[in-house]
Amino acid sequence: MHAGATPELRAATRQDLPSIVELERATFPDPWPLSAFESEIASDAPPVVAVCDGALSGYICRMLGPEELHVTNIAVAPARRRQGIAAALLADTIAFATREDCRWIYLDVRPSNEAARALYLRFGFVEIFRRRKYYIRPQEDGLVLARPVELLPRGSAKPDLKDDVPGKTSDGLV
Repeated sequence: MHAGATPELRAATRQDLPSIVELERATFPDPWPLSAFESEIASDAPPVVAVCDGALSGYICRMLGPEELHVTNIAVAPARRRQGIAAALLADTIAFATREDCRWIYLDVRPSNEAARALYLRFGFVEIFRRRKYYIRPQEDGLVLARPVELLPRGSAKPDLKDDVPGKTSDGLV
């Protein structure tokens, strides 16, 4: 696959687990265990994998809630980054959230992960709050980002996310 080519996206299967776990370990300093991915595959929103040139090159995990979807994990193989794989996985997840009648999509990201933050910004995510010391290795805050599933057309007034976040408390935190 070359830059800009479209990866093949499909639901993850048990046969993908060794490749998913290998990619997870290569990507994150505090990787999920195999058992977490086994549970994800059996869930009502199984992971989606991106396959490029016959090899698993990325995945996204998501969790459905009442009228919302959480992106719980996303990874792309280091050699395949900046080729549109994460964007394809995210676009597929937004389409899934639309089909499932979700109103909101949420995710967490490290403040230091500038590439991921830039991608999420392009997809209409905005920071709604910060979780202090959310990540363990290395210790870092987590930024909680949200996006309404149905974005307003260009030129429309921007939605005020802080006034319509499910579970909002009086201090603006979920």
